Amino acid sequence: MVSDRAACASRRCASPTPFAREADMLLPLVEGYKRYAGPGDLVALYEVQTTRGVVDLVFVEFDFDVTSSRLLYEIDSITDFSLAQVVHVLSSTSKNNPEGLTTGELAAAVGLSRDHIRRAVLRSESARHWVAEVCGRWVMAREYRSPIKKIVAVEAKRSDWRRAISQAASHVEFADITYVAMDASRLPKNENWRGPLIHAGLGLVAVSALEAVDDRRSLSVRKVLKPRRSRPKGPSRLVVAERIVDLVQNGSKSGPVAPVFGEVLTSSWGDDPRLTPDFQ
Repeated sequence: MVSDRAACASRRCASPTPFAREADMLLPLVEGYKRYAGPGDLVALYEVQTTRGVVDLVFVEFDFDVTSSRLLYEIDSITDFSLAQVVHVLSSTSKNNPEGLTTGELAAAVGLSRDHIRRAVLRSESARHWVAEVCGRWVMAREYRSPIKKIVAVEAKRSDWRRAISQAASHVEFADITYVAMDASRLPKNENWRGPLIHAGLGLVAVSALEAVDDRRSLSVRKVLKPRRSRPKGPSRLVVAERIVDLVQNGSKSGPVAPVFGEVLTSSWGDDPRLTPDFQ
């Protein structure tokens, strides 16, 4: 990746030009992820379903011991949030309550009706891999180990930093670190954004595009604000990690790209990494 300074020094580019769409920001964010997401070889995935919407981009570090074991024994991922809540509760209480919980106790713990928990959750196909009924009480059928060691979430917005913060704030429930990524040419002149970002625990990444005379673009990614690091362990982390693994095991690197006014807004220049061939 060529830096802004090097590109301009070579007289091949003009001033930074605004991105036409959020999708244009994805490729530079992926190519430059080590500048803000931290060390390690992370895998990029897109449009991942969370408990409160969809996250534009995530970088993940898999625990391959866990994923390999699951493939070997054909263990289903926990993509249903209600089941994720049940597994989280049973795993959290197993040390102090090894005899398990009744259906009513589980229902009260996750805030769902007893009938729904029994019929739709505990009797589901995926649940049989994770929970078992012993003498009328529910226990873990096997120890739960997360298939993912690290999640970095990125919410990309060209200019609406308030909306970006509103959407990204929920990502801290499952991500170790969370960023808002904005078009560098549209960053606010004042720093009104800094306080809300810090309060929400979010970092900020600026993405710039420099248009060259041969219609190629030099890209730059810059970390503007460092995010707060956390180690979320609740059911939101559990189910997002499981949905990521399910996505990859199905050979995909992106969830469905939602249309805007009936049209899929892909990248206006260059490749859209969401739509390039999936994992083989």
